[in-house]
Amino acid sequence: MLYQDQFPIVEERQPIPPAFETFGLPQRGPRVEFGFVSCALHNRFLFLSREKDQLIQFQSDRLLHNWRKGLNTENEYPRFESLIKDFEAELYLLNEYMKNLNTQDLRINQCEITYTNQISLKGSQIYPSQWFRIMGLDDFNVENMSLTFTKLIHGSDNSPTGRLICEVNSQLDSVGAPLLVVQLSARGAPRSTSIADALDFLCIGRDLIVKMFAEITSKAAHAVWERTQ
Repeated sequence: MLYQDQFPIVEERQPIPPAFETFGLPQRGPRVEFGFVSCALHNRFLFLSREKDQLIQFQSDRLLHNWRKGLNTENEYPRFESLIKDFEAELYLLNEYMKNLNTQDLRINQCEITYTNQISLKGSQIYPSQWFRIMGLDDFNVENMSLTFTKLIHGSDNSPTGRLICEVNSQLDSVGAPLLVVQLSARGAPRSTSIADALDFLCIGRDLIVKMFAEITSKAAHAVWERTQ
């Protein structure tokens, strides 16, 4: 197995459906989606580290590298530079394996990087303006919160190549305590199908996510996440 030394635990899950950013006029009216497949659908395989804090997800059309708290809830969040270096090695390892099978390099047509952050709430009420600069509702409190918006990512010729996606939702943690989950993603097409350009898109996406986080969140949120300049 390609990743057995570092990721010895294997689990199987349902496949993740395809996600592509497209551009143009939105469709109007109701929309029905369906599709055909010419072969059996293959499941998604998870390769986990011994602490279950890092994992590789693999299915026929994607490769993902994730970090999470895992078994050791006190472990510190790794730096992006460390994770992207590991992911680069994993991509080239998979590329060599695929070339041995059919003499063809990987062709990457979509990339995504996602940061998921949590804010633990002390009470049952949520004050959006306490955490988000974009809300402008000083004393307004709500029981539940759901917010989604997107921004275009433009290439060197100013044409859209992807989107920044922000999603905020109120949830309960494993013991039933309220929290806000803030998920920021950058998804789109790299300049070419090469691994180098895919990694470049991820680095650009990460910088855009960090900038968006700083722009939309308050100083209180920065303190919770221990953001540094």
